[in-house]
Amino acid sequence: MRLRVTRRAAHDAKVHNSAPKAKAEIRRWLVEQFGGSPRILDCFAGPGGMWRLAYGETDRYLGLDRETAADDPRRLIRCDSRRYLRHRAADLSAFDIFDLDAYSSPYEHLALICSRIRPTRRVGFVLTDGLGFNAAMNSLDGALLAYVGLERQRGARTQHELRERIAEIAIRRSLDAAGLRLVEARRAEKRKNPVMIMRYTALLCEPTGGVQATRSGSRGAARAARAVPPVEVLPASERAGAG
Repeated sequence: MRLRVTRRAAHDAKVHNSAPKAKAEIRRWLVEQFGGSPRILDCFAGPGGMWRLAYGETDRYLGLDRETAADDPRRLIRCDSRRYLRHRAADLSAFDIFDLDAYSSPYEHLALICSRIRPTRRVGFVLTDGLGFNAAMNSLDGALLAYVGLERQRGARTQHELRERIAEIAIRRSLDAAGLRLVEARRAEKRKNPVMIMRYTALLCEPTGGVQATRSGSRGAARAARAVPPVEVLPASERAGAG
């Protein structure tokens, strides 16, 4: 299943880390669940605010972004993160936390990741859901609606009224695909008005069959984390900001 990314309207201007305190707090909580030193894949790396505020400038980190600075101290790959997630050489099992700080919807990335991983240990996800305006305008992406089993209805407020349910179903379907169950979640919100609501969620998950990590498996994951697969750098004409 591939979800289509729609163009962003002018009202939905991109702002990096518009609620840094709330976003950092849920990430710190998730990091603590992994003993303080998880391996992190940041699919919308941006300028590095969360890497500094929430992740303590860890070197157990790989950031993906369409724009990167030459002097950025982080370990980064300049690319469309969806291309990395689909790359056959990318071993996603090497990571403990997947940070999906999207400008609008994190659910395409979540579905991509969960279609490729079969964890034997706990896994964490951080989601930024900025779909409030699109839901209010009844203009959510058709592929997302299909993924959760809904159809677009003109003149209805279905998407706005069911926004919470749509997110819950998208998350559950993705976790089911990876053989994961939710252990605990933390959430924060930023409200500009009754429609423009940004939701930040941290999910701690574990395999439905229980945690089965072994010492040799941990060594394999560590080796995979050090081996960054080659990903084509996008030409300047294709670059755009990321969340």
